[in-house]
Amino acid sequence: MNVRGFGYTNIGTVREDNEDSYLVDEELALFIVCDGMGGHVAGQVASQATVDFVHKFISAGIGSVTDARSLKEKRAQMLSLVHGAIEAACGSLYHKSLETHGRFRGMGTTITLLIVQGDLAVVGHVGHSRLYLKRLGMMHQLTHDHTVARAYLEQGLLTPEQFAKSVLKHTLTRSVGTQEHVQVECFPFEILPGDVCFLCSDGASNSVGDPAELAELFDKIDIDTVAEVIGKTALRRDGSDNITCVTVSIENVPENRDIQARRCSELNLKTETLLGVFLFRDFTLQELLAVLELVWVRDCEIGEIIVVEETFGNQMFIILEGTVAVQRQGNTIADLKAGNHFGEMALIQDAPRSASVVATEKSRLLFFDRDAFKQLVAKDKSLGVKLLQRMAEEFSARLRRTNEKLKEKE
Repeated sequence: MNVRGFGYTNIGTVREDNEDSYLVDEELALFIVCDGMGGHVAGQVASQATVDFVHKFISAGIGSVTDARSLKEKRAQMLSLVHGAIEAACGSLYHKSLETHGRFRGMGTTITLLIVQGDLAVVGHVGHSRLYLKRLGMMHQLTHDHTVARAYLEQGLLTPEQFAKSVLKHTLTRSVGTQEHVQVECFPFEILPGDVCFLCSDGASNSVGDPAELAELFDKIDIDTVAEVIGKTALRRDGSDNITCVTVSIENVPENRDIQARRCSELNLKTETLLGVFLFRDFTLQELLAVLELVWVRDCEIGEIIVVEETFGNQMFIILEGTVAVQRQGNTIADLKAGNHFGEMALIQDAPRSASVVATEKSRLLFFDRDAFKQLVAKDKSLGVKLLQRMAEEFSARLRRTNEKLKEKE
């Protein structure tokens, strides 16, 4: 795949300096937006120093990614490289602020970073700059704003209406350089030909941040000019802050068209199937991408035993293609088809399986184990609450159905 990038920045109509910095490196497929803070000059120094540091760090370490022997190793190396680059940049900027006799003390910056290597992309993020992904005609915000207002919203301390008007949306809970260390939001996702990514500072997203409007602009305007159009639109609407936009286009190449078409079809099938399962219904694309990184595919032949009654297991299965039979003591009690799932109790308790499951057709299954479920719950509190609530709703519904059947027998 070819990766192309385009950038635009504007000082705005109020500020004396442009404290935003950005990077477009198509050869490395690395794209960065930083929004500096700390007052006159300091913010500009912080953002540009961070862009330069991270660029140099990743350029020096990219060999560990290209030398990876498996997708799992490649993912781990990319995550480690991006996390390490931002964490090291934070320490470097912090010590630089201490060495300037107070001139740059307290300076810091946001960072939103995208790197693409083959079919895999990794995002590194600190602050309230943003990354959006346009896929299949829809625009999705993939990053979370690290602000006090966002934290209060997730904790239930603000309603959505209060959040929309809160001045705390501009107060950061974390940034690069203001302390020696920083918690980096870092996640991978599978990139597809036709995907478009949009990185921007809050000077753009405060005025042109609605995903539906962004999708419409990307549909109407050529990829090489849309960053400038969005930036100038934000400038007309507000202009009180610096404005920076970077667009990244993922384009197919003719020799890989058939391979990439099959990969797109496979990923779309996984996504649609997950959305049909009670645990993941109404998930955002960002949440689904987190799940997709933790599920695996199992191919089963006719007659293959998937689950054995009275044995212990820790996996939930979701049928992508084919059919399976649920059997108890050798008797079939249910037939399941594509989109159905089984084994979800194993995600939360270590107990013997209540039935066996056998493939009755050549089948493909997604499977998701207890460790992956725990990782999802622990990684993102709001996502964890959503998953646990869905589990409680499902088990409550089962208990209600069981009680109704017992009443019918009385």
